[in-house]
Amino acid sequence: MKTIFTILALFISSSIFSQDFKTTTDYKISDLKSVLNTTKIDYNKQMEVYLINKDDEPLVKLIDLSKNDLDLFLDTSIEILENPNLKNVKAILKVKFEFLACCIETETQYFAITNENLLTKLPILNFTQCELSDSKLEYIFPNQENGQENTILEVMAHYNKKEQIKSIEILNRVVWEERDAVEEYSYNYEN
Repeated sequence: MKTIFTILALFISSSIFSQDFKTTTDYKISDLKSVLNTTKIDYNKQMEVYLINKDDEPLVKLIDLSKNDLDLFLDTSIEILENPNLKNVKAILKVKFEFLACCIETETQYFAITNENLLTKLPILNFTQCELSDSKLEYIFPNQENGQENTILEVMAHYNKKEQIKSIEILNRVVWEERDAVEEYSYNYEN
């Protein structure tokens, strides 16, 4: 019985202190998939793609897609990390675009959602994967496994077959108070 309580305590503490991004329906990408499914795309213009809230209000322009981008578009996802343990930040929003040619090109944008309901854009991460790989370029936040207090880590994370981090290579550290280290694009929004 004592062993069961010990295992349960370890499981609860690891889920409290080591969080992952979760899919969210509070935000979405402007109507990209329906545009791709129409036959009347104007390829002479770049298509502007926006992050929009649940009230269908645009919050921030994410990307301009050209004809080539539209032809290579694979998928997009939006995830949220609650309580990242950064000063004045209540959540991190992660928006990922994937394009497929001979390799998979991934552009990932992160936004810190402040306690004042501002979006602060972090530097964009671009990663190309040309073969089967267990590696991903990503940010690790203080409340995640391998996170460091008040620091955002840019890492190349190497995963095992169970999609658990087996090792990381730290490429860059951004101490959150050093506001100069973060590209700031703040947008007011109501959640």
